[in-house]
Amino acid sequence: MIPREIGAVFEAPFDPEWAAKITVPTLMLTGSDSSDPSTADIETVAAALPDARILVLEGQQHVADILVPEVVADEVARFLSE
Repeated sequence: MIPREIGAVFEAPFDPEWAAKITVPTLMLTGSDSSDPSTADIETVAAALPDARILVLEGQQHVADILVPEVVADEVARFLSE
């Protein structure tokens, strides 16, 4: 995590009841090779959202949007076209 993310954890803790009000389909991306400790949190957030989908990007890490932007863009485009 970077410092601003660490600060956000304390300033705006996750509230499952608030998240449950988000009714739009939500795509959550994670990398299969991510060593980021917050990776486990994706299941908690997805469980709170009424219409969430988790997509694991095989062979990718936490910063797939930077390392393989075309892969991320393709998956987001596919999700938005559904």
